[in-house]
Amino acid sequence: MNKKILLGLIIFSLYTGISYGANRIVVLNADAIKILVALGATDRIVGMADKKPKLLPSLLKDVPEVGSLGSPNIEAIVKLEPDVVIAYDSWPSQDFLEDKLLPFGIKVLRIACYKINSFTEDIKILGNLVGKEKRAQEFIEFFQKYLGLILERTKGIKKKLKVYLEYQDYSTVSGGSGGDELLKIVGLENIASEFKIPFPKVSPEWVLAKNPDVIIKVPRLGVKEVNEDIFKELINRPGWKELKAVKEGKVHLVSYYEIWAGPKAIIGALYLAKWCYPDAFLDINPEAIHKELAKKFYHEDLKGVYVWP
Repeated sequence: MNKKILLGLIIFSLYTGISYGANRIVVLNADAIKILVALGATDRIVGMADKKPKLLPSLLKDVPEVGSLGSPNIEAIVKLEPDVVIAYDSWPSQDFLEDKLLPFGIKVLRIACYKINSFTEDIKILGNLVGKEKRAQEFIEFFQKYLGLILERTKGIKKKLKVYLEYQDYSTVSGGSGGDELLKIVGLENIASEFKIPFPKVSPEWVLAKNPDVIIKVPRLGVKEVNEDIFKELINRPGWKELKAVKEGKVHLVSYYEIWAGPKAIIGALYLAKWCYPDAFLDINPEAIHKELAKKFYHEDLKGVYVWP
């Protein structure tokens, strides 16, 4: 086992008293939910934050809601008597969560699950937590197979394409964020990497001045699928017809919930690689790999539109 993974498991076990076989889990981390579903541990989830039926597997439709990620309902969590609460590494703050739950003897596991560089560790930790080590290893091998392929085929690229990555309108990502890590994996340059805050708001003039080679829009706020209307609204912004990315047809939409954040981000990475460096990925069909992942780990047929065009 990787030393970093082992250390994380030891620290969590010592801190919480839980190292294996948690049976009642409240999940405030939407990306951890995707991993737990892939591991076949949905029966362990007894509560979750921010239920959005259109964004969740049908297996979770009856799971009770325990408030929002930013403002969890402590009373509702306590009533569910969980073995552990899984939260993001940084959200919500300790005073919102640990300080209120630990008096009730409820343990908190903080884990990212949204950064591509830590997926292997995250999947391993959750696999051990729910006693699904074999399934976790299968998921890790699938992920690493395509991660290795991307890294191998992009390592020799000398001139990296410059990318403007956007979530909400004119909200981008700085260096060290999950989105920035994904761009680097694919051999791309984030034009906003030097900002010091995680999700800087930029001006239209800033984007026009940077004139990126590629534009990637990742809609959030409850949007699971992407469509032509979102695309047209994007490319028809004032002045954008003059951008290099728009002129050369290198503007793309990617579904945040389905293939950008969390363990399915490897699919988003494959699409990026195919769009940006097509000659190096002629034999790769990201949609087919997405279908394989959906069938093998989520037991569902792929339905919906998750990239545009």
